[in-house]
Amino acid sequence: MERGARVAAFTSSACLGTLFAAVLLCLLAGPAPAATFKYNGQTYTDGDAALAAAKRDMAARAQKITPSANPIKGQALIVVPDNARVLPWVRGNLRTTFDEGSLSFVARYQQLLLRNIADEIVRARIFEQATVDERNDTIQPSLDRYDYLVWFQIKSVGADFSGPWIGHWFVQKRGTAALPVTADPGAPKERGDMPILEALQQQVTRLDVAARTGVAPAAGPLPGGAGNAARRSSSGSGGVIDTGGTVLTNAHVVQGCVQTRVIANGESINATVLAQDTQNDLAVLRADRHFAAAVRLREGAGIQQGDEVLALGYPLTDVLSSDVIATTGTVSALAGLRNDTRQLQISAPVQPGNSGGPLLDLGGNLVGVVQAVLASTTQMGMSVAPQNVNFAIKTSTVREFLDANHVHYMTAITAHAGTAAAVVQQGKKYTVRVECWR
Repeated sequence: MERGARVAAFTSSACLGTLFAAVLLCLLAGPAPAATFKYNGQTYTDGDAALAAAKRDMAARAQKITPSANPIKGQALIVVPDNARVLPWVRGNLRTTFDEGSLSFVARYQQLLLRNIADEIVRARIFEQATVDERNDTIQPSLDRYDYLVWFQIKSVGADFSGPWIGHWFVQKRGTAALPVTADPGAPKERGDMPILEALQQQVTRLDVAARTGVAPAAGPLPGGAGNAARRSSSGSGGVIDTGGTVLTNAHVVQGCVQTRVIANGESINATVLAQDTQNDLAVLRADRHFAAAVRLREGAGIQQGDEVLALGYPLTDVLSSDVIATTGTVSALAGLRNDTRQLQISAPVQPGNSGGPLLDLGGNLVGVVQAVLASTTQMGMSVAPQNVNFAIKTSTVREFLDANHVHYMTAITAHAGTAAAVVQQGKKYTVRVECWR
């Protein structure tokens, strides 16, 4: 899950892998490799000492949280997974092979983070009374005698436990359906875990409204705080880059969202922001399902000026077709606005809602992520409406972002050009709509 806390990384000089941008474990190369752990500038040869230092800092941050003067009446049970449950989740999400000792360390760190969030929920006094319990089974804990249940669910996507494992916070009130708790990915990092606490408070308010009105919050627009209805405030597009559920889109599509959903074949799927880069306007999501197909990033010779491209996405969904819309054009320039070399300028028409959608060559491979439209400009004192001046983020920038966050993707060389119709039919299988709910 994404966290806004200032969590220092555990690193060494030769980095091998990361987990959810929260912990970085690296092993030193050599004939007798030894793990080292750096935390807040201090290097440790003992993982227990590094974890103890992290635990002290987390406890100090929790003490700074101001308890609510008006907690929600009732008792809450907060369930977090034990280390044995966290381990397969860690193993299923790390893209690099680790020995069991290293995996165990990363799992212990991640479990420490989850327990810290639970302790901060108690400290914040969101609920009048709250009890924390560590369990191995966190699929759907029982409410028992409690009024509210808050838990971090870890489960395998595949029915035979062969697929990736996913983890997500949920909250439930007795007599209502559970709601996911998603922190605002655009919240400033210096705010610590406050985005999670605020999201939990908002979802509990929705559950209380649902209990009073009898309207299930999972059906249609979710009831919001103070009786206001939370609704889909914006939508964009995205491309599936891994059949395990990884979706690539723009960072601006998911910023400020209480909930993020992926719409595929008419199905609304909860999604979690795994990583984002606001400077390069990129984000990756993990949807709670598998997909039949994924796009491949173009390998080998780069796209050239004048090459034909296709933009796929879901523009103006309240006005146009609810199906994937494809537009064709050419690469107008190999640099974008103000000569930005991270972008391509394209003539393929795009509209609001295309943001984050895949830009494909005639081999069906990804050459960019649709980003922006130049709406107007001023020349010689006159307002000018540009015609088909649009921009996409180059795959070179996309690959740097994915590699930095250890996100798996596939590549392919464009050896033969196909027809636009064939590319569109294939592209529809991995082009999805991304909804932002506030």
